[in-house]
Amino acid sequence: MNSRIIFEEMKRRVIAHPTLMDDVPFTVAIRHSMALAELIIRTVLSQDDLVVTDVRCQEKVPGIGHRGVVFDALCFDSCGNMYDVEVQKGRFDDLPRRAAYYEAMLTVHSLDAGSHGYADLPRRCVIFICDGDVEMSGKAMYSYSFKSDDGRQLEEGGRIIFVNGEYRSDDAIGRLMADMNQSDPERAFNEEVRSTLDVLMGEEGARDMSDEMERLYNEAKTEGKVEGKTELAAMMLKEGRYSLEEILKMTGLSAEQVSEAAAKYAVK
Repeated sequence: MNSRIIFEEMKRRVIAHPTLMDDVPFTVAIRHSMALAELIIRTVLSQDDLVVTDVRCQEKVPGIGHRGVVFDALCFDSCGNMYDVEVQKGRFDDLPRRAAYYEAMLTVHSLDAGSHGYADLPRRCVIFICDGDVEMSGKAMYSYSFKSDDGRQLEEGGRIIFVNGEYRSDDAIGRLMADMNQSDPERAFNEEVRSTLDVLMGEEGARDMSDEMERLYNEAKTEGKVEGKTELAAMMLKEGRYSLEEILKMTGLSAEQVSEAAAKYAVK
């Protein structure tokens, strides 16, 4: 089976049953709906008055002498605060380090975006919506920030949150997690999710998801575009349907590079 046939099969499955826990549908959904990004951040932070004013999907922050990052959805509120919203499927053993690195890169990005000094740093929050319970204790989410041993806050800026995608309860976060894990608009609790799923299930959404996957495929097939190749490898690994041989054929990566992609994107 050649790489194009493998890719078309994968694309068909993603488009037929899109959920917000999958990378491509999530990216397309957020591009279509700033209200969806606002719903997610408001719900996770329990801050109903928060207003999202800008969303940048797949925002790339290059590293200088170190690894860069690609934020799934980089969001800004009306006060200039920054939020990185990520969907995470797969193992979580290195997720704390990855999240800490993302928060650090978010800080770097905030300085590059026009801050004149440390006093100008906005509040920064990295939100990982995971398909499992990171700490295996049944809580809806786990929040971390910089504090002293006696609980005093070092500064108000940096915060990391892991959301338990398996959490189900009759509350705002439980309803949101239920919404993010299914593709039927009629079963969505939140209007923002229902509207977005309607788009994904329609012709426009299917076209946009196809275009996004084609972008990854084309980057993977272009010499030197290692980042695109690793993104595509990560997507195939997450699906859990493809052999190593098929992934190598599709991406043109070496077995070692596929292993690095699995570690980088923390996938199954």
